[in-house]
Amino acid sequence: AVQECETFSYYDELVFLYSKTGQMKRALYLIIDRLKNVRKAIEFAKEQDDPDLWEDLLKYSMDKPSFIRGLLEQVGTAINPITVVQRIPEGLEIEGLREGLTHMMKEHEIQYSISSGVARVLRSEVATAQNELRAGQRKGIKFEVVVQSAETGTLRKVS
Repeated sequence: AVQECETFSYYDELVFLYSKTGQMKRALYLIIDRLKNVRKAIEFAKEQDDPDLWEDLLKYSMDKPSFIRGLLEQVGTAINPITVVQRIPEGLEIEGLREGLTHMMKEHEIQYSISSGVARVLRSEVATAQNELRAGQRKGIKFEVVVQSAETGTLRKVS
């Protein structure tokens, strides 16, 4: 099947076959080199959830300005954007770099804002639950004790 796909340049099918046979790097290289699709490369790396694959994606992309811009715009929070920026070769001209960086910064600001909001809500919920627990622990519990009289042998309730 792989040979047939290679003969007829069925690259999407080859990517599928390579990924199913564990040849992730080969599949990623095919997406980058033949399909030239940064979005698909990022989706593939996210699906595999493999740090080495992300490393390869960065390595393969650094001589392709359009891929670098695509990484900046689309990578989201899958990898640290500082890593992408630090790896950009000095002197490499990237059309739309400013827009890509701006988009990346806005995306991270949004993620930070969401994370902060969630943390505030969680802190509030935890504090409420802790207060309920403490109040419950401080409450007295009424119970009855049944005592047998030593003299008469009768049972009686004591509150």
